[in-house]
Amino acid sequence: MHNQLLCVGHKPPKWVLEGESQYLKRLRPTLKVTLISPSAKSNSDQRKVQEAELIQAKLVKNAWVIALDETGSQYSSRELADKVTAWQRHGRPLAFVIGGADGLDKSFLAQADSALSLSKQTLPHALVRVFLAEALYRVQALQAGHPYHRD
Repeated sequence: MHNQLLCVGHKPPKWVLEGESQYLKRLRPTLKVTLISPSAKSNSDQRKVQEAELIQAKLVKNAWVIALDETGSQYSSRELADKVTAWQRHGRPLAFVIGGADGLDKSFLAQADSALSLSKQTLPHALVRVFLAEALYRVQALQAGHPYHRD
């Protein structure tokens, strides 16, 4: 079983791939990153619907879907570790989903098992990939009982 990170967007810059890979190679279980090309629709609502369909098609069967969205819950590192542990107890692979430039479709958000916000600030999607990979690496370290710098 592997977890997923599904991202709507274009090929990220080299620095994003390098930063992301530093954390991804350390994660167990692995986090498979899938880039989904953004829709070419000019209407924002139509674009988000089409992107949601593309995301749904790539989701691992029975995944616990965590939508990254500005309206989602925010957690400290320890709280996120506890939340991820709770999600893992469902025995389903985790699928973290980053929408396109206009975010995720409302119907997709409504169907997601959870919604997560990494910051109240607007973050570039490419940066969110690195941020999330680091956050999940920190979750893994906390779950394993490794010393945490705030202790």
